[in-house]
Amino acid sequence: MRYFNLVLFICFISLLIILTSVIYETGGVLEATVMRSVYKGESSPQFLFQPASSFYSIYTLVDGPADLLLRKAAHFFAYGLLAVVIYCLIPWASLWQRGAAAVASSDALDEIHQYFLLNRSGRLLDIFINLSGSVTSVLLLMGLVTFLKFMEAKMPENQEHSQLK
Repeated sequence: MRYFNLVLFICFISLLIILTSVIYETGGVLEATVMRSVYKGESSPQFLFQPASSFYSIYTLVDGPADLLLRKAAHFFAYGLLAVVIYCLIPWASLWQRGAAAVASSDALDEIHQYFLLNRSGRLLDIFINLSGSVTSVLLLMGLVTFLKFMEAKMPENQEHSQLK
């Protein structure tokens, strides 16, 4: 049951991210005709198996390297923050399950979804940037939690109580 709850939670977060993306693209109008207008007409999931797809292309520096670096840094930190929030929202799972759920929650799904939007472009490179932000943040948080537990166990008042038992 624990794993079912974890998978259900990951699906919920992923759908929430997709819905947020659609709301942003439609300007908050959630009517069927407006929603259809933000999606590419002839896209299919087969792009994942086509090496010539734009999904596998590298970015061009149209707006300059500073703009690209700023946007990619925002990806890194935003998905890192999202991973930390997800990590904290799953108290029933073990440390490693929480970390894996936080990292796996939506990094790839959001980029795949963006591929189908007219004004966005999902890229494999963005998945790696999102994933690296998530992994970095979760590892830092897990290290902090482990350190705090270690320090709590070393506190003199905790050692006194353990000697009395």
